Amino acid sequence: MITVYDDKYKEDVIKLILHVQNVEYELGIRVEEQPDILDIQSNYINDGGNFWI
Repeated sequence: MITVYDDKYKEDVIKLILHVQNVEYELGIRVEEQPDILDIQSNYINDGGNFWI
C-alpha cells in the first residue's frame, strides 16, 4: 500500500532509508548527515510537496 507520510511512520522511514543507503549501497552515511529526513513534514510537505511511503 502506498500512503502519504505521517509522523507515526517516522522511525520506520528513517530505518528504511538508512538500510538502503548503508546496507544495499554501502554509502556509510548517518542520519545526522541528512537532517531533512528527521523532519519530513517541514522539509517536504509544508511547502506544498508530498512524501509518499
